[in-house]
Amino acid sequence: MLPLNQWIIVSMILALTMFVGRAFDSWPTVFVLFVLAMLGLRVAHGRERRTLGLRQRIEGPPRPAGGSWRRSFVLVVLFGLVLVVVVSATRWVPYLTRASFNPLDLGADVLAHAALTTILILWVIGGAQGHPVMLGLGMSIVLLTVAVGGASQSITGQTTVAFCVCTGFLFSSQAILGSGKLSDPNRSVAFTEQLTLLRNSRWRRVSLLFSALTLSSILITTGMVARATNDSLPDVQRLLQSSLKDSLDHAVDQLTFSGTRYVRGATLGAVRRDMMSNPEEIALRVFADQSPGYLRGTAFDFYSRRNWYPASRHTLDAEYFSPDMDDTAVEARGRATTELRSGSRSELRRFQIEGAPNDVIGTIEVRNIPMKGNTVFMPLASNWIEARSGRVTLSRNRTVRHGVNVLSPYVLGVARTSETDAMSETRRRTLLSIPENLRAVVEPLAQRLCEGVSEPRDKAKRVAAFFQSTFSYSLDLPQLSQSQDPIRYFLENEHPAHCELFASATAMLLRAEEVPTRYVTGYVVSELHEDQVYWVARNRDAHAWVEAYDERSQVWFPVEATPGRQYRTVTVDESQLSDTYASGQDGDDEADFAQSWLSSTWAFLATLRASNPLLKVFQFAQGPLFLLVSVLLWKRYQIANASSANPVDILSRKMLRQVDRRMKRASLVRQGNETMHQFAARIENTFPPSKTPVQPCVDEVADWYRRFAEARYRGETPEPFTGAPPKFRK
Repeated sequence: MLPLNQWIIVSMILALTMFVGRAFDSWPTVFVLFVLAMLGLRVAHGRERRTLGLRQRIEGPPRPAGGSWRRSFVLVVLFGLVLVVVVSATRWVPYLTRASFNPLDLGADVLAHAALTTILILWVIGGAQGHPVMLGLGMSIVLLTVAVGGASQSITGQTTVAFCVCTGFLFSSQAILGSGKLSDPNRSVAFTEQLTLLRNSRWRRVSLLFSALTLSSILITTGMVARATNDSLPDVQRLLQSSLKDSLDHAVDQLTFSGTRYVRGATLGAVRRDMMSNPEEIALRVFADQSPGYLRGTAFDFYSRRNWYPASRHTLDAEYFSPDMDDTAVEARGRATTELRSGSRSELRRFQIEGAPNDVIGTIEVRNIPMKGNTVFMPLASNWIEARSGRVTLSRNRTVRHGVNVLSPYVLGVARTSETDAMSETRRRTLLSIPENLRAVVEPLAQRLCEGVSEPRDKAKRVAAFFQSTFSYSLDLPQLSQSQDPIRYFLENEHPAHCELFASATAMLLRAEEVPTRYVTGYVVSELHEDQVYWVARNRDAHAWVEAYDERSQVWFPVEATPGRQYRTVTVDESQLSDTYASGQDGDDEADFAQSWLSSTWAFLATLRASNPLLKVFQFAQGPLFLLVSVLLWKRYQIANASSANPVDILSRKMLRQVDRRMKRASLVRQGNETMHQFAARIENTFPPSKTPVQPCVDEVADWYRRFAEARYRGETPEPFTGAPPKFRK
């Protein structure tokens, strides 16, 4: 039977193994590694017992093996290094079979599996006792796993994950550092026997109850913090997340190493970099009956110095911002009712995007790549979203700012047309703003193109036709200085350009004609995967376009001005439905496996996350656990007091606790296995004889402990200590 500390280590390693296997979808690899480690421990333990028994029968007590032990250790270390290299190399295989892959995802995968393999090797070498290095490697694995989407993105889920990691780290530290490997090798046998007796005493059971009470208190505190974050501070959370998101996204747009995150396109040229960097990498998988077409991710309200910005309190002056431009938090309307076509078992909830449910003409299910970010992509006319979330925050442009857990798929209900959107005068002024350096070029051209038409849709058609018939498309652009504006240079020189410049120029021209516009980036999903199961958008499908506002109908409509492009979205035209769509699976070889009860159990275990069953356990177990442990502690102390009702004993223990506390302030703690005479001698050794004023205090307190022991031995009441404890002085 394994000791308690070794069971703790086994549990933590198993949990870490499952965490890695779930995050990187590497169940076979981690399962084989864990089984090999268990077999290695079993073989090493059996060999050690047989060798020890044989030596005791032949040679007497065991002797150090010397060079033989060192050679065995070197061989084990070499084998471990080879195993780490092999496991790391095999993790490259799933990525090499893809047309493209995310290098950050690959790096996290390889490092996490190498660290897990090293932990298992150290575990085997240490004879199941563990090694301090395992603690650091374990924390590194958690960080890498969370980085690729191995934990919930909800506030409650993240709080739970943090609690589990901290608790696991504390238990692992106690099990590894307190296992005896790092203890004093010169401690006596008597001390070991006394410590064993102490652990087997009733005080061990009391300490376990105290540990359970502490754990319950932490659970309750964690729940309160999570609830306060979700319920009491929604506005602070929303503003902080929005501000951080805008700042970080602008920083990412400036990086030359693009393609590793979802397109945002705040800076002109960022969409182009995303398209050209690793163009074949899959960005989205969409399950739909027809081509989903244009999926918007981010919408921007005003332009300044090569950058587009969303309207918010920290990006606009007070005169250009109104309360109706604030983000809004949307609560769930109930559980999701749409069956997931990808086969996922995630529990989703429905959130209403528009004001009232419309006649939904179709649904699409989107699966993000979590490593690329948490942007949610949806059609313009999205009426509701079913997602894994507690609260979804929407921008005024009806894009999801944050709140959706993209580790799970999300479903969008697409209406025939978008909902009406009343616009305040302040918001209208923001959506009509044009930088002063562009007016001289934009306004004359807009007047010429829109002469004779008054309707916003007609003006949009004129502008789009101008670009599509006059200009050509190219990703090769002229090099401009920082002082030159790309939009102005493009309109003055009419050079070939890409979607960002066509969309930005279209927005400026329509604004010059009093048509409010917003600049939108996202993906065009029009490629059916080779498995004929779902549609995909790759990095090369990143795109930018414009949405214009019809003030008469108060409805937004898309404008596509890029040559060779035509706007498409989900429609009711049955001729556009795909005849090759197959529902129920996502292209993996799971058709037969998914039918068995074993597969259902496996799928449930594979989708376990901290925000699902653990949260439910915490929610229902906090109160009962706290009350149960409190009652048990109260009963135990009641029994202890009843069994020692002698007033002399009670008074003696009280006096001893008071003096022990005063000595603790002098950095002297009496150990549980230490007698009064031993502690008195240690006090005198700590404060050797001197002529300082401290010495009388030392002698007085040491003598009191001796008199206390003698009085208790005779059954008498000890005299109270009236002196002052010594103060430690170097």
